[in-house]
Amino acid sequence: MNAATPKNDGYFDCRDSFAATIEALAEADPRIVTVVSDSVGSSKLGGFRSKFPDRMINVGIAEQTLVAVGAGLANGGPVFVRVSRMAVPALERPEGATFEMGKAETLVEGTDATIIANGTIVHRAVAAARSVADEGIAARVVNMATVNPLDETAIASATDTGAIVTVEEHSVRGALGGAIAEVVATTNPVPMRILGFPGFVPTGSAKWLFDHYDLNAAGIAEAVRQTIARKT
Repeated sequence: MNAATPKNDGYFDCRDSFAATIEALAEADPRIVTVVSDSVGSSKLGGFRSKFPDRMINVGIAEQTLVAVGAGLANGGPVFVRVSRMAVPALERPEGATFEMGKAETLVEGTDATIIANGTIVHRAVAAARSVADEGIAARVVNMATVNPLDETAIASATDTGAIVTVEEHSVRGALGGAIAEVVATTNPVPMRILGFPGFVPTGSAKWLFDHYDLNAAGIAEAVRQTIARKT
C-alpha cells in the first residue's frame, strides 16, 4: 500500500493507505469500482468519488446489498480485507519485507513462546514481547496478516517454541485462533491460549474494550506467562 502520513502522535490511519492505494490502482485499471453503504466518509473514499464519480456505487444503508453487489462485480471471486479506523503505530519489519498472501511475517524472534496476531493487535503483541523479555522470556511475534490462506509453515515453526498465544480483534470462535488451533491440534499439539472477544461485547470505545478483555500488552504478556507454565 502507499505510505500514509503519520498523525502528530506518530500513529497512522490505515484507511489513508487503503484509499490512496485504491485510487492509484483505479488510475491504472478502469475496471476498478468501489461499493459503499453511505460510508464514503468513514471509508475515506471521498477522493476516489471526486476522481471517479461514475465508478462508485452507493447502495445506501444496506450492508447485505453491498456485499451482494460487490460479490457480483468481483472478478475471480471476492476477497475480504479488514481495515480498521483505529490508528496504529508503524512497526519495524524485516529488511526487504513485502506483503504476500498466505505468508506470515516474524517481527520479533523468540524461542520460549510464540504470539500470533493480526490487524490492530499486532503492535500490542510486540509490546507484550518486549515486556516479558525483561523477565528473561523470549517470545516470538508473528504477524499472520491472512487467515485464508493460512501460513501453516509459520505455525509449524511456532509449535517448536512449545507455547502459542493467538490474539485478534475478533471473536475467539471461527477466526484466527481457531484456524491456528486446527493446525496445531492435528500436527504438533502444544499449549495454546486464544485471546479475543468471547461473544457479544458491550458498547464502548475501542480502547476500553481492549482493556476490558485484556487485549493489551499487559494482558497478552500474562497469557504468555500462563501458557508457558503449561509446558510439559
